[in-house]
Amino acid sequence: MKKGFENYYLKTKNRRKILLKRVMFILIIFTAIFVPLYLKNYTANHESSLNAVLSDRDENVEDKAPDSNASESTIEKLQLPKEEKGKSLNSDVKVSEAKYQADTGPKDITLLKTELEKYIKNFEGRYGVYYYNIETNDELGINHEEEYVAASTVKVPLNLYLYNKIKAGAVNPKGTLTYLSKDYEGGTGIILNEYPGKKYTVQELSRLSIVYSDNIASNMLFRLLGKYNVKKYMRQVGGTVVDDTKNISTPKDMGLYMTLVYEFYKNNGQLGSELMNSFLNTEFNDRIPAMLPKTVKVAHKIGTHVGVINDVGIVFTDSPYVICVMSQGVAEKEASKVIAYISKKVYDFVSDIDNAL
Repeated sequence: MKKGFENYYLKTKNRRKILLKRVMFILIIFTAIFVPLYLKNYTANHESSLNAVLSDRDENVEDKAPDSNASESTIEKLQLPKEEKGKSLNSDVKVSEAKYQADTGPKDITLLKTELEKYIKNFEGRYGVYYYNIETNDELGINHEEEYVAASTVKVPLNLYLYNKIKAGAVNPKGTLTYLSKDYEGGTGIILNEYPGKKYTVQELSRLSIVYSDNIASNMLFRLLGKYNVKKYMRQVGGTVVDDTKNISTPKDMGLYMTLVYEFYKNNGQLGSELMNSFLNTEFNDRIPAMLPKTVKVAHKIGTHVGVINDVGIVFTDSPYVICVMSQGVAEKEASKVIAYISKKVYDFVSDIDNAL
């Protein structure tokens, strides 16, 4: 009897296991089928509600936005006020922008001068600055009439005199000069890598003397023109500090020579452009152009000597201007950066004025 009871118990237990397995299987099938359907319906209903809300909000916005048939009074409430008679909203915006730009720097040339004077006092040596606006005739000077070593900036009046001679027919730009041993001078240039005896056209010597600041090319041109004649020309056009034996000048005199280069360029067609292109394409750009926008054209000539870092040039903005910075007894490594900063402050000043006009 005991054995029969055990058999009954085992059969009942097995039936329960089978029933439990079937229930679990049914639950798994139910979950797999009906839960995704429920979630899909819930998401669809939720999105529908959300879209309805968004649609209502968009309709409210559209109701407020004027259409092409809206009345003038409705448009005026939602847009900027209509322009008053004789007054342009666009012009007001431009003037406001220009005023903001002007407020960020010196408002007049006196303040610019004061700022630059304070700045150069922070550095070793002496700096001379001259600015002249070709369009407005505004000018600024700091130590600008004092004597400085010109170094290679003397190549500006040298080439200006040469091109006036070419214009007059007194010099043939295609004529050749032979490099002589007495023309040799170290420093900058490319002819120093050649042997004496090589021939160069006058036109090429001029280009080399400006673009590469070639000292030998300059010496050959001085030999052609006569150094005394070049100095005489510098006096004739208005140079105040000119010495027949010393290479000296002032920032203001250099400003005069660069202004004459600009006038020659404007008045002499291809010949003027040829001269100007040399100044525009010089290899040395660590001073006046260094901090200016790359799109701004600068025609200039540097000069370097022991304790002397110079740069004189023309900056082509809406109002082209001349800027000349010369120095004496300066720390050569920092002086180029000083000139670049001075140039940038002058450029910002001129740009503010141009933008305000």
